[in-house]
Amino acid sequence: GKLIGCALFVLFVNVALLPFMTILYNAYILQPWVLVTLFLGTIGFSIVGTILATITVQTRAREALLPLVMLPIALPVMLCAVRATTGILRGTPQEDWFVWVQLLLVIDVVYFGLSLVLYEYVVEE
Repeated sequence: GKLIGCALFVLFVNVALLPFMTILYNAYILQPWVLVTLFLGTIGFSIVGTILATITVQTRAREALLPLVMLPIALPVMLCAVRATTGILRGTPQEDWFVWVQLLLVIDVVYFGLSLVLYEYVVEE
């Protein structure tokens, strides 16, 4: 529930910002692989954000703690998404950037699996 709500909100913001990104970067952003990368990055970031928000909700300094804890864990998601998007928009051969999309998918699956396993424990604490 929380993950779906977070992911839908972030996807809505991403879609709303796509026209501005097209103008800002002077590039055609609505390419299929850019959208796939955008979706996978959003899902990964939402997974990390949801589980860490659940963990830090009981702490006193949650507003300061969440970004500090989230950055190193979400960094692989952001790195893969940036590298894949950069390769796609520059028009480099697919074999150069596709590994980043694959890695992003693997990271999403691992983070989702970990969040499923840890959620029961986190909610009990």
